[in-house]
Amino acid sequence: EMSGLILVTGPQEERIRRLVTDRGMSEEEALRRIQAQSPPDKKRAIATWVIDNGGTLEEMERHVADYRRERSGEHITEAAIEPASSGI
Repeated sequence: EMSGLILVTGPQEERIRRLVTDRGMSEEEALRRIQAQSPPDKKRAIATWVIDNGGTLEEMERHVADYRRERSGEHITEAAIEPASSGI
């Protein structure tokens, strides 16, 4: 059972690169897809947690593990996730 909404963010340039590389889109197609989505500020307004996905796969895996530890009540030594209300 989920008690909130997780928003995963990342720099637009990286999002475009991943769509081109991983999904075979052209840069124009990737940009159109991103622009068709809700603006990041609107997403942040309804998110409970925000996870930054602007780094490596290993960093993202650590951020998700930190989120899971936070949800289970364990101590997190490095702030990888931010409650949405913090202005992130």
